[in-house]
Amino acid sequence: MAVRFQGLRRAFADARRAFPDDLMEHGDFTAPSGYAAAGRLMARTDPPTAIFAFNDGMAFGVMRRLREDGRALPADVSAAGFDDTAAAELIDPPLTSVSPHNVDVGRRAAQILLDLLDGRPPAQHENVVPSTLRVRASTAPLHAAT
Repeated sequence: MAVRFQGLRRAFADARRAFPDDLMEHGDFTAPSGYAAAGRLMARTDPPTAIFAFNDGMAFGVMRRLREDGRALPADVSAAGFDDTAAAELIDPPLTSVSPHNVDVGRRAAQILLDLLDGRPPAQHENVVPSTLRVRASTAPLHAAT
């Protein structure tokens, strides 16, 4: 998952925006850890208006916590995840999620495995896998600060 974190930092750098280290909360990629992290974030004096979870499971926990705290999705807080699991479009509201191109992920994983089985070090390449952002109803457009 370090690769996802590196990608997130790169996206901020590419957009010429400061990375919000002070808004990072850690979890263990489960819904309960997303629930707990959302609680900590929303208890801040200046809570975020959007939360990106490193997988859909954590995002489901985030969404539950936000609803239990009386916050409307996405009117009060947007939520997004990563993996685009089948449940992402079935929950209410449907979750915006990054959908990795799993065929490419599988192809790269298989090549690494074959290299290792043949006694070769895996080919060095950037661990970037094509992906698509599936925008659904859990996110709202960014509004300029007033």
